[in-house]
Amino acid sequence: RLLTARGADGLSVTRIAMEVGITHLGRFAANYRLFFGESPYETLQRAGRS
Repeated sequence: RLLTARGADGLSVTRIAMEVGITHLGRFAANYRLFFGESPYETLQRAGRS
């Protein structure tokens, strides 16, 4: 929800992750893919940000 809501603001996945305190971006991306079945970047793309 955070990614799709913030994606409209033009923020990068990295910036959003850092704002919420995530420091290990590789681990975040891997866990995100396991949980949601797509990468954070793909979520932003699907939400209409291109």
